Amino acid sequence: FLLGRLRYQLGEVSRAAAVLGPLSKEVPLSEIWNNLGLAEWRSGQPTSLDSLRKANEGDPADPDYLFNLGLALLSSGQYELAADRFRD
Repeated sequence: FLLGRLRYQLGEVSRAAAVLGPLSKEVPLSEIWNNLGLAEWRSGQPTSLDSLRKANEGDPADPDYLFNLGLALLSSGQYELAADRFRD
């Protein structure tokens, strides 16, 4: 997990996703799904919304997960859904 976060912070988002993807299947925690979703989103992978949704489903009240999902929805043109996440 920490290696994936480090790769992300260094701007190596594709490498971060490569570390976090397999980890999310072994340890399906919201923290991992969230970081995976952000790495996927920043590297333009279409799976980012699914990962960010899984993070949000794991902890629907976490403001970071709501914001990150809202941001990804906004950038994909899903304005109403993004607005709902930002309101939440």
